[in-house]
Amino acid sequence: MKKLGHFEILNKQASGFVKGEIVSFSLTSPCNFPVYEADFGWGKPLWVPYAKISYKNLVAFTYTKEGDGIEAWINLDQNDMSKSETDEELLRYVSSNPSVNVSACILRNLYSRRCFQ
Repeated sequence: MKKLGHFEILNKQASGFVKGEIVSFSLTSPCNFPVYEADFGWGKPLWVPYAKISYKNLVAFTYTKEGDGIEAWINLDQNDMSKSETDEELLRYVSSNPSVNVSACILRNLYSRRCFQ
């Protein structure tokens, strides 16, 4: 049996991605980054959303500002997202959009100090 080197393994995996034989799924968690402590002169943020996530099949977990929960930013294709939105087991652990009021404040007052402490 031939032992593959690092580059041969990467090449084989890349070929599998191109052929559609391999589907990747990534999880990340910047929970320990002190994003709610950042102050660029406007005060500390009320909510730190992810910018546009264009990486397919990615779930990014972040703490809520209060530290009493976790937000999951999910990017799936439409079919997989539809399945996750109706998965009863998953939905038992989910509350829907708890940060909507904060995001509305940010959108209304994008450059206003009213959205910051």
